[in-house]
Amino acid sequence: MTDETSNQEALAKSYEFANCPITFNIQIFPEDDSVEGRQIVIGIRNHQDPPIIKNCRSEDFTCGVIPQLIDELLAELIAELPTRLAAAIERDRVAQIEAMAEVEPDTRRKPKKSKSKASLPTIEVDVVASEVVEAEQTKLNLFG
Repeated sequence: MTDETSNQEALAKSYEFANCPITFNIQIFPEDDSVEGRQIVIGIRNHQDPPIIKNCRSEDFTCGVIPQLIDELLAELIAELPTRLAAAIERDRVAQIEAMAEVEPDTRRKPKKSKSKASLPTIEVDVVASEVVEAEQTKLNLFG
């Protein structure tokens, strides 16, 4: 059994409902004078996968809409677990490929650098003209 196979088996086991970490988030927003009640947002997620989110408005926070939304979200998550597992396996595969690419040296052909040095052209400088240009540059830098 290869490491990749054992990693995929462990990942698959963690996406079985009995072994899957599940997180619920419930947020009840402040009153906004709506006749339908306060806005309620409930999200569910497994592992670090994207959440499934539902929202509604209600004034009944105990026995009414919240348990119903939780049941709906849980059923939806259970139905999505196989698809979420496939996405997790693909993310894991891509991460392994990227990690291998960082470790392996770059095997692409690079152009060879020329070992011969190019000679620079000889430039003759008129000393008097250089002093004038240098003085003008100094003026521009100081007063410009």
